[in-house]
Amino acid sequence: MSEKLNICSLNCQGLGQKEKRERLNLWCKNQKCNILFIQESHFIEKHENVINNEIKGKLYHSFGNSQSRGVTILIKDNIKYKTINETRDNDGRIILINIELDGNIFTLLNVYAPNIRRNRNSFFKKVNNIINNNRLGILIMGGDMNESLTSFDRKSISPNNQNKPVNSLKQLIKKYKLIDIWRELNQNSSQFTWRRKNNRSVASRIDFFLISPDIRPHIISADIRPALISHTDHQAISLQIRLKAQNKGKGFFKINNSILNDTKYKEIIIKLIDTHQEKILTKNNDPRVTWDIFKTEVREVTIAYCKQKAAESKNEIKHLENKLKFLNEKSSNSQHLKKEINNVENNLQNLYVKETRGAQIRSRVRWAEEGEKNTKYFLGLEKSRQTKKTISALRNDHGNIVTDASDILILGKNYYQNLYKSTKPDPSEIKNYISQTKIDHSLSNSDSELLGGNLTLEECTNAIFNMKLNKSPGLDGLSVEFYRTFWSYLKE
Repeated sequence: MSEKLNICSLNCQGLGQKEKRERLNLWCKNQKCNILFIQESHFIEKHENVINNEIKGKLYHSFGNSQSRGVTILIKDNIKYKTINETRDNDGRIILINIELDGNIFTLLNVYAPNIRRNRNSFFKKVNNIINNNRLGILIMGGDMNESLTSFDRKSISPNNQNKPVNSLKQLIKKYKLIDIWRELNQNSSQFTWRRKNNRSVASRIDFFLISPDIRPHIISADIRPALISHTDHQAISLQIRLKAQNKGKGFFKINNSILNDTKYKEIIIKLIDTHQEKILTKNNDPRVTWDIFKTEVREVTIAYCKQKAAESKNEIKHLENKLKFLNEKSSNSQHLKKEINNVENNLQNLYVKETRGAQIRSRVRWAEEGEKNTKYFLGLEKSRQTKKTISALRNDHGNIVTDASDILILGKNYYQNLYKSTKPDPSEIKNYISQTKIDHSLSNSDSELLGGNLTLEECTNAIFNMKLNKSPGLDGLSVEFYRTFWSYLKE
């Protein structure tokens, strides 16, 4: 795959004719377009198979009717991606898909706004709700907005023409901090994406991309270009993005508390505790060093055991899915077969729920309803959190934006080295400062001895059993539940 991603958008004003669809294929190829947002496709659901066979690539539709509306996102076969989920309206104006591409999660949103201003205001409120409920990653919103954002974007002979966008669109842009990328790259220019056919003095830039600030450093270009597809009075818009996945580290380990109910795992940890306890007693090892070594081994054992369990679970799911497929292909209507199918479905359901709950925990979705089955959604949300935690750009001391991963690491390192660098103050100044400091309150001798003394088993026990659950105290990633589970073995 190319290191550049080229996203185009075009109001086609109808693709009902086969000849026009073939012209679209050729245009996409000439533009080297990887992803295309189509508005006014005029596609209808009963023709979906024909359309999908004729237009090259994977198509995601919100159908209109044969005379109006219809939006489609076309993703060409020359990019490798995974679809997480998709959302569409019932009016042929909105299609949203979440995809994993180049190690990141992207939310692609294609919209076709109504012509009437009053309807546009309610339309963008609807778009806002769809983004709020379905966005998982870096938002790229494009299409025919039927709105101009600035006075540079409209050319009109009518003095009464509305230049300001509707409030709901302005609020949407503000809420998600979206950038009109073409305008940012062309501050004082006027270029239009639509002209009235019978009066070319009326024109406007109503087709544009709005993007998340996360991806701004990776934008190569944004332009307006001709689209030689008959019967459309719109120009196409294009957005070119530099693809370069950030190298992520291993991240922090945090134990999955569900494994603490696994008898076999508990036996492994208890044996590990006994081994290290014996080392302290027989070899006079430093307990502090042994404790740190023990926690490192717990981490390694836990990761290995969980990987094995996950592999077993995936194999079991695959086996049950194949078995269910085989049973469903049988023509028999016997009660025995129905019972067997029901058992397989129940076992699969339990495994799906278990997998979904794991994704819910990792994505920290607190509002997930009991029995939520949309595993792909939670897996996508989990990955979108990773995307948001990645630093893709930093500004250096000269005001320049740095996007290269190695340069970002150097910049971060230098910043903190300088921040914590010793300034070598004069010891006499420190002494004078301390001597002049007035102390209003001080500990009694007994309180001082109590706080400075050795920790007792009672104090440790109280601390462990009064901590908030689902927390990992320290960098070792071992949770409060872990200490409670093995406290009778660990406390000494």
